[in-house]
Amino acid sequence: MGGGDNAGGSGQPPVRVVSDVTRAGYNLVNGRDVIDSAAISSSDCGSLSCQTWASPDDAAAWAVRVLGEQEQRTCEHCTKTQTVPGVGLSPLIQEEYDAKLQALQDLLRGTVPTSFENLQAAGSASLPVTRGSSKPCATNPTRMYWLAVWPRKWRWPACWKKLCCCSAPC
Repeated sequence: MGGGDNAGGSGQPPVRVVSDVTRAGYNLVNGRDVIDSAAISSSDCGSLSCQTWASPDDAAAWAVRVLGEQEQRTCEHCTKTQTVPGVGLSPLIQEEYDAKLQALQDLLRGTVPTSFENLQAAGSASLPVTRGSSKPCATNPTRMYWLAVWPRKWRWPACWKKLCCCSAPC
């Protein structure tokens, strides 16, 4: 596994600690050269990292958004360290929660078809949503249901979520 170009010195780009390490780690986990920047197709993906981010740049952008970035230089008479803070996980968790909840409610209300893509949008790799998830609302659209949500490995529901069907007031 080869390395990249020189960085951090005079006339060189800075070492971007978070993004550089994330790109290299993404590539190593996927059995690629550390400087590879190409996306990994879903048919070639063999790890959770490429199921989550299609390319090392996508993974690095996510890491920088969450963790921030620290640029390091070793040159004389230059700014040695520059830091940009990240937003943390809370905003990303909320964004993902809102998107998954909306996708799941759309499936349960029947406003979108139960296609593979829509089921994937409502679920995740560790918590898939199946066609059977939308049957209660199809048989009784005026009722409200509590949906137990738990990952495959857990025995007890991690949380309960109230979902309203087509004409049920929430």
